[in-house]
Amino acid sequence: MLGQIKYSYLRYFKGLFLPRDIIRAAVKRNSHRIAVVDGGRSISYSDLYFRANRLAVSLLAIGVSKGEKLAVILDNCQEFFEIRIACYLTGIVLVPVLTDLPVEDYVFILNDCCVKALIYHPELLNDKIKELKSSTKVDKYLAVTEDQTSEYETFLSKGADLDLRYQLMEYDYASINFSSGTTGRPKGVELSQKSWMNSFYGYAISSKTLPLLRPVILHSLWLGSAGGTSFLPAFFLGAKNVVTRKFDPEDSADLIKQHNVDTLFMSPGYFVNFLHFCESNRLNLNLKNVVVGTECVPREIFKRAIKLFGRCVKQGYGMVEVLPPLTMLTNLDYRMLGKSKSDFLLSVGKPSSGRLARIVDDEGKDCPVNSVGRIKVKSPSSALGYYKNRQLTEKHFSGGWFKTDDYGYIDKKGYLYVLGRKEDLISRTGDDWFFAREVLEVIYKIPGIIEAVVCPVSESGYAVVAASGNDKVLLEQEVVALCERKFGADRRPKKVVVAAKIDKNSSGKVDRRKIKSLVT
Repeated sequence: MLGQIKYSYLRYFKGLFLPRDIIRAAVKRNSHRIAVVDGGRSISYSDLYFRANRLAVSLLAIGVSKGEKLAVILDNCQEFFEIRIACYLTGIVLVPVLTDLPVEDYVFILNDCCVKALIYHPELLNDKIKELKSSTKVDKYLAVTEDQTSEYETFLSKGADLDLRYQLMEYDYASINFSSGTTGRPKGVELSQKSWMNSFYGYAISSKTLPLLRPVILHSLWLGSAGGTSFLPAFFLGAKNVVTRKFDPEDSADLIKQHNVDTLFMSPGYFVNFLHFCESNRLNLNLKNVVVGTECVPREIFKRAIKLFGRCVKQGYGMVEVLPPLTMLTNLDYRMLGKSKSDFLLSVGKPSSGRLARIVDDEGKDCPVNSVGRIKVKSPSSALGYYKNRQLTEKHFSGGWFKTDDYGYIDKKGYLYVLGRKEDLISRTGDDWFFAREVLEVIYKIPGIIEAVVCPVSESGYAVVAASGNDKVLLEQEVVALCERKFGADRRPKKVVVAAKIDKNSSGKVDRRKIKSLVT
């Protein structure tokens, strides 16, 4: 009931129908407040909007208008905010592209989307830009550099200060977000203005943060992927947005202290490294809201995080096809009478307001409580479908439900447990499912392991890659012995690799390509 009241107030009384409405309201309310801090630069809400508006006018002048595609290959930066605002103002479709893809994937995405303009940082593409210019039909390339005379700055400065009032509808495209393509060609996901608005409403309805609090947020997740889901809620709250170009635990801790950051949103891949750094250096950071999402957080990591940061630690679940918040696990779920309920730390929580989740078997029938099956979710923030892929859309989107690639189960209290994807399944015999996550939960109990990945490598076999500073041989032996004690001799790892670190891709997830090269 309270959620519906909040929704009605924001939508009908405040007039927040589209993302641009949120942006304009935020600029009006927070005109002189700092909107973005990017290294040595900072910019107010009004100046950020002024630049974004000029960028929009310049794009319109060269024919990049409503429905046309604008691709971005940038790390987190002030310009990313400007570009996103310009797209929301005009209906230009944003196509954020991961910064570490092979050149053939860049060519595929730019051609597949018929991209008219590309904004990029030269250091991210290097010699790839020559291939793109010769193999794609992109009309305009704009390089972003720290130089005030860069192509981007020159282009932006030519835009007039006009009041843009383009007619936009809820089902107009807002963005096309592509996967990393680790199991084939990158897949584009069609997200509408309504998808992003309902994601915002999901956060606004479930959040207990008041707009007057104006949080200070550290954006370490890439703004073109999961990090982008915090964009509209942050603007609505009048937040100061501190960005990091490349994630580094020490740099993140320094920024938190320097700018009094109180809110973090990280992937588990980043968070385990950040937590280890904070523990090792005994840092006492005054954080009020820590959300870890995109993948499941191992229970041991969750327990250590609660011990260090307190009850502000939350775990969310969502995906680009169904924008978060889908589910959320908070201290209200995992604490009772002042003590943590450890079993609940394996869960990703219950569905948020207006969201539903169910478990289905191989035939699409609902599974009993605590039975493992495919996860299906229903949310008003669902995507329109897969770009130019009707067959895949029909396979996953049906009757308002999205059939995920994740497997898990729901307990009798309605909590969702995510075990992994099909490629994370090590073996299955009837109802006996053996996922990589079960191994991971055991491995994190070994002292000295900073981070670990479990990778199925053959039928009923798996390998472990661990990052640690401990003796490699002894650690390998300890991992094998612990897994054998826990799962039996037939389920011990086929191979254990101890590495200095575990590489991540630009979206903050483990780089599966590099992991496979270590174990095969």
